[in-house]
Amino acid sequence: MPWEDAPQWQQDSAVNGVAFHLSNPDASPSSSHDNWLAEKLADGWKYGPVKNPEIKEHPCCVPYEELPTEQKSKDYLFKQIVHSVANNKELFLMPQIFSPEEFESFSVPELAGTLRELKSALETIGALKTKIQKSYDFLSIDVLPERMDEEGIQTLKIKDVGRLQMSSDIRCAVPAANREDVKAWLNEHGHGSMISDTINASTLKAFVREMMKENKEWPSDLLKVTPYSRATVVKA
Repeated sequence: MPWEDAPQWQQDSAVNGVAFHLSNPDASPSSSHDNWLAEKLADGWKYGPVKNPEIKEHPCCVPYEELPTEQKSKDYLFKQIVHSVANNKELFLMPQIFSPEEFESFSVPELAGTLRELKSALETIGALKTKIQKSYDFLSIDVLPERMDEEGIQTLKIKDVGRLQMSSDIRCAVPAANREDVKAWLNEHGHGSMISDTINASTLKAFVREMMKENKEWPSDLLKVTPYSRATVVKA
């Protein structure tokens, strides 16, 4: 729903949540929910199985510990978004992205200024993407597989989230001391096309995975291969 179409109570709630996190940068997701709940209760809201603003009932009017998993995730994501925007104001306060036709009326200095702003935005987006990818990989590789293993979970269907499942993957690297030997092995075994000035890491990983799957020979004594598990969420 566009911001301008949201009812006033919903806009006020969102603004209150943003203000809370800006004033309390170290607040946990549970503290964020506690703040939201206190605001709702003070305004006369109570628990109800379905959100109904007419009678002020909301299914999240419960202690944080009783929230469904997807609602706890939303509290975490809300905090991350608030701080990402606060730390990258220049991206979100950029002038509009102009259409090709509008550029025709720009002077060269105006075009150069817009080019600089777009470059800055791309750099900011890249930095944000790197941070998000780092958090995603940490949760997917380091946190969830261990937690799922502890609780004996292989796959789990979660309402409004999807199906959580585990898959196997490998990291594959060529130790510096073995680079020439690996190239020689690939040439001798008919895989010389994989070699240029270097050996592409993704190509090598795909090659090793295929060889392992088909139980074929690969230079296991020359490569550093580390298996690991990755958790993913797919549509149920």
